[in-house]
Amino acid sequence: MKINSLTSTRAIAAIVVVIFHYAGDLFPYNKCGNLFHSGNLSVGYFYVLSGFVLYISQRKIKYFAFLKNR
Repeated sequence: MKINSLTSTRAIAAIVVVIFHYAGDLFPYNKCGNLFHSGNLSVGYFYVLSGFVLYISQRKIKYFAFLKNR
C-alpha cells in the first residue's frame, strides 16, 4: 500500500536525519535553530509512521508471525 502524502513526509524526515548526522554544524544548517539539532526525533517519526502503515493495511497477521518478520 502506498500513500503519497506520507511518502513526502518520510522523505523530509530522511533529509533531516542526514543533515543531523553529517551537516548539522555547517552553514546554513547551523542557523536554523533546533530544527536540525533535533534530527534524532525523525527516527521516532519513522517508528510511528511504520506502525500507522501496518495498522491501516488491514492485514490479518498473527502476533508471533509479526515478530518473526521483524
